[in-house]
Amino acid sequence: MKLTLGDARGITMGLPEVMKEKIPTKMAYWLSRTLRELGNHMQDMEKAREKLVDTLATKYTKDKKDPKTGRLIEEKGKPVSKNNQYVFKDRKKFEEEFKKLTEVEIEIKYNGITLEELEAITGEQECPECKKKIASQVTFKGMDVFNLGALVLDPEGEEKK
Repeated sequence: MKLTLGDARGITMGLPEVMKEKIPTKMAYWLSRTLRELGNHMQDMEKAREKLVDTLATKYTKDKKDPKTGRLIEEKGKPVSKNNQYVFKDRKKFEEEFKKLTEVEIEIKYNGITLEELEAITGEQECPECKKKIASQVTFKGMDVFNLGALVLDPEGEEKK
């Protein structure tokens, strides 16, 4: 299956939610294998993103210590961060380069899951009257299903383009 690093990034956010549920063994195998394979791609993508940040971010020009604790809070040569975001001389250039990175196409071995199979996943819920655990259909958050997008096959069992 071919997908972009951007798709893979979304999948690695949504797939763990699906994996928490009781799913058929074969599906669990393919999904965990897929998650592991995508994890390798995400590590490589993160290294490339860090290199982009290192190349394009504004850097501190000198060390600065916290006057109360003496702890180093700004290190010379490290990227400047404000409100948990890096500061760039040219943010647009960073965004363009990062977008190109997310569009890189990768290929993974994956058998696919249909929307019907995803809907058939069951979980356990407590019966309000008897307090026993009973099987019930799992309802996934919309964002989890959205993130899985490229992994979900169309009704005919073909990859979505």
